[in-house]
Amino acid sequence: MEIHEDGFELKGWVLDHSDGRRLDEYDRWAGGVSFPPPRPAPFIAEQMRIETDSDFRFWTDQNEGRVMESQIWGYYDEAKRHESSNPNGGSRLQVSASFISAMLDGLNRDLIIEVQIERRRRYQPYESGEKDDDERIKTIAKLYLLGKDGKLRTI
Repeated sequence: MEIHEDGFELKGWVLDHSDGRRLDEYDRWAGGVSFPPPRPAPFIAEQMRIETDSDFRFWTDQNEGRVMESQIWGYYDEAKRHESSNPNGGSRLQVSASFISAMLDGLNRDLIIEVQIERRRRYQPYESGEKDDDERIKTIAKLYLLGKDGKLRTI
């Protein structure tokens, strides 16, 4: 979803391959947790001179200060072991505000932030789970722009 046009460039800076779990997909004890976790793109790590541990969990700067932390979580439910989705699992990349500010300044860029809220109805065991689309709770999304000047705006 990157765009490279004259006068405009949209470039992703976080890698997240949590959808393709590879061998972990067949591990019944994995609880929906996959590897590797979300992490900065290589060009960000190089530009900002940050390094990580072998698990891609903690990212530190030149002063050994922690600037990012990648987290993944899941839940193993024996009763639902045959279901492919795990609504109790997830991942996130937490980044310090000072790092974001330094990154945007160093790259001379602004940051587009998309926030999505997806709610799912929890069905009882005796319900089929296949209801009309009218009953489906709509996903809500909002876009924000964090400028290199530090101001947050809605788009």
